[in-house]
Amino acid sequence: MKLTLLFSLFATVSVTAFAAVETCVITNGVNPWLDREFTLNGIAAKLLSDATVPKQRFNGRTLEVPQGTRKALIGIWEGSSFQYQRALGLKPAGTTLHLKTATGQRSLTYDILVFENPPERLFFKDAGSGIALLALDDAVPDITDSVPLPGRKLLAREQEVDCQEWPFKPGPRKVKLYVREPDAGINPNTGFMLLLHNWGGTYKQTISWCDTLSTRYNVVAISVDYLQSGEPRLTAGIPYDHGYLQAMDCIRALYHVQKQLADADVPFNARRCYAAGGSGGGNVSLMVNKLAPHTFACVIDICGMPGLTDEIAYGLRGLNAGYSRDPASPVFLSPAMQEIRNPGHPAHLKLQHAANPKNKVIIVHGLDDTSCRAIDKIAIYRNMIETGFRPDGHFLTEWHKEGTTIQNSGHSIGSRMHIIQKFADEYLMETGRLPLQVKGPTDIESKQVFRYPVTGGVYEIDYADGVPSIRFNASSK
Repeated sequence: MKLTLLFSLFATVSVTAFAAVETCVITNGVNPWLDREFTLNGIAAKLLSDATVPKQRFNGRTLEVPQGTRKALIGIWEGSSFQYQRALGLKPAGTTLHLKTATGQRSLTYDILVFENPPERLFFKDAGSGIALLALDDAVPDITDSVPLPGRKLLAREQEVDCQEWPFKPGPRKVKLYVREPDAGINPNTGFMLLLHNWGGTYKQTISWCDTLSTRYNVVAISVDYLQSGEPRLTAGIPYDHGYLQAMDCIRALYHVQKQLADADVPFNARRCYAAGGSGGGNVSLMVNKLAPHTFACVIDICGMPGLTDEIAYGLRGLNAGYSRDPASPVFLSPAMQEIRNPGHPAHLKLQHAANPKNKVIIVHGLDDTSCRAIDKIAIYRNMIETGFRPDGHFLTEWHKEGTTIQNSGHSIGSRMHIIQKFADEYLMETGRLPLQVKGPTDIESKQVFRYPVTGGVYEIDYADGVPSIRFNASSK
């Protein structure tokens, strides 16, 4: 079945003889495309030759070679090359090149690969940055002893993932994410870390966190534009999701990235999985921990919103999520909806603890926070302790302020990325004093359904079909 699918994906679409086209000699500074004013740079000397090759079409994403070609040396954008290596048996040449615009303001990295016995014409569906043809047949160097460069990147930095339908805007929905690998590349102990922005923010706010912490902790760092990212604080007639589908978006992103690596036979350590965020991102971090209870070894909540309290749900003090108490209203907040969004729900915490008793939650919260009141977070902290968890609670006062990492005891606190390092290094660094990873299979690995009973029914988080999803099943009473 897999071979049939691959053949369908990569089958040739033409058997006609190769037509004469414009040719060029590939060297640094040359434009290999007919329809783009881009140039190639950084090509290793061993890959250069005086032989001509047909120019390709950048936008076509199609490789065209003369009939009877035995070998083709090609460049594919690093973000998509690994999937073609596996599917087509392409061999890495152990080096890269760079694509630059005419102004030099944009640069993309391409992996250089050898394609043996290529078809005359082949469409590369996911190679969004074109295929560069570099050499043919005898001009292709021997790469028998070549290996990929250390730290060669496998994952596209900017990606999209299909997410669960949102009832307030029915139809297909995609979410953007930023993915950053460690500088040294992915190895069998590389883990994963979700780094999440605040209410109304976008993933761009945590890109610098990803760039720094991916290497510090040897993780693939993922920043997610979860549901309602970048939108106004309150849109008329549409309430704020408050960590429900938002958390599932982040879990989908984690699944999406892990699947890319698994499909490419790239080893990693799924048990080293973490999440962190500030404000709204702190809330979503607690919620991914709840909705994927076997998956996360440690989460860091920095001044995060608590569960969907009455104050937040109905705008009784400060934040207003836009819900109604009226059962006839389209934005009615049912008891079940409020319970599933509570990361401190005692009965749910008992189920979480049974699933992952060593799970570590780090809470960093200013006692003078007027946006997300500390008293609500302290209640969550207390309930965690009462159900067996051993969370680290850092409730900050003016005494903790040192002017750099911790700058105040309010909502902003200070440098949130450095707060992650200050309070979580010992758990997240491979060389830390108490490095954490989950003991058993993660939810994605086990492919089970996890259930939380609520008033009037049960919420089911379904990993059985691979792609994570959540649903509410009402009781028959």
